[in-house]
Amino acid sequence: RAAAEAEIARAREAAAEVLAAARAEAERIRAEVQAELDRLLRELEPELVALALEVARQILRAELKLQPEALAGMVAAALEKVRGEPEVRLRLHPGDLPLAEQHRAQWQGALGGQVELVPDPSLAPGEFILDSPQGQVDGRVDAQIRQVAAALGDLLPQAAAAGGR
Repeated sequence: RAAAEAEIARAREAAAEVLAAARAEAERIRAEVQAELDRLLRELEPELVALALEVARQILRAELKLQPEALAGMVAAALEKVRGEPEVRLRLHPGDLPLAEQHRAQWQGALGGQVELVPDPSLAPGEFILDSPQGQVDGRVDAQIRQVAAALGDLLPQAAAAGGR
């Protein structure tokens, strides 16, 4: 009986060693896979960001075509940045002039100054550039996407450092 108990104890000890080795190997494999996944994500991150920005660009352009009134809100937001200026120049696509004329009085009231409308065929429908003594507010789709990209560029390293993937 003592021999059988000793044999069982040796078997349990051997099983515990095998189990510990298997757990260590599983942890090593998990760490390897995690490291490879992290490497792949770092490698793909610029491409994924570029793809997301291109999708955003296409959505924004489509939205401006489907909802030309969106321009009025974007211009109003831009005018907030230069409120108090006696006069600003609003360059926009010639096709957007009728819409701009409808909103000019409202914009001038919000600005507290004059809004000169200037047709600019180099701009796509729904895009604008607001010139004022304080500087320029660029309402082109590509400029808005660049702002998003810059914000993402600031956030991505912070998220990676915080483990925010």
